[in-house]
Amino acid sequence: MNSPGTSRFGRRTFLLAAGGAALPLAAACNPFGSSTRATTTVTADAPPPVDALPNLIATTRFHLVRIDAAIAADKTAAKQLTDIRSDRAEHLKALEDELTRTSGVTSPAAPSDAVQRVEVPQDPVDIMALVRSDAANDQLLFNDALLTCTPFRAALYATISACLASHRAVTA
Repeated sequence: MNSPGTSRFGRRTFLLAAGGAALPLAAACNPFGSSTRATTTVTADAPPPVDALPNLIATTRFHLVRIDAAIAADKTAAKQLTDIRSDRAEHLKALEDELTRTSGVTSPAAPSDAVQRVEVPQDPVDIMALVRSDAANDQLLFNDALLTCTPFRAALYATISACLASHRAVTA
């Protein structure tokens, strides 16, 4: 029998019940309803890679204009620069053919002669440094383009990149 001052539950039962109720609260769980926090997973498709070909065509055109200006400014290196120019013109033709082949779109026409005039240094050493720098920059562009292109384009870009490496060596 219970005495008038005691409860029906013992101390051990009371502590077990209190601990059992406190445990879900401490774990931030609500055993009596749904959680107020909802986890939403959002998946997004990556955008398609940007085609580097139009940029490579534009850069090659610009470097051809700079080589033309360098030939006009440095007559002593004209033969060497003319050989480099003919290589770069072949690269431009191959790039334009690839653009036409893959997209059916011809590349935009080259700007008029009035727009194509650029200034180059007058010192022959600086002119060769400029041509070498252009070859180095283009080589990096073609190497970067190798990461997101088709196998056919990879072969084209690698060939042009190797030729640019030889231009860098020749102008050093």
